[in-house]
Amino acid sequence: MPDMSSLSILLLNEGGHIAGSTMSVFSLAVHLRERGHDVTVGRSANEVLDQRLAAAGFARPALDFASLGALATSLGRLVAGTHFDVVNSQATRDRRACVWLRWRGQLAPAFVVTRRTM
Repeated sequence: MPDMSSLSILLLNEGGHIAGSTMSVFSLAVHLRERGHDVTVGRSANEVLDQRLAAAGFARPALDFASLGALATSLGRLVAGTHFDVVNSQATRDRRACVWLRWRGQLAPAFVVTRRTM
């Protein structure tokens, strides 16, 4: 069981442009870090978000969101090479990639899904 006072958290963000969901991921990252957690934001190519994350000092590995297979591959590599206590999926494609990796035994951290659709 991880020390709940400080977690290593991977937030996933597929957004290719600045939108409410993209900005809420950034805000969540900031607030989680302020509470003492180590936060990484796995993201697609998003110049504005990347600039904000860089300016705020976040680890921000680029993931390949071009297809489900490409995302599962790039996400699987990231998770295999880095310790995360929690992975938080924010969109459909990254949720599906996480589920695929979990089924294959390649996603060990706790997996949280944030649904943004009605």
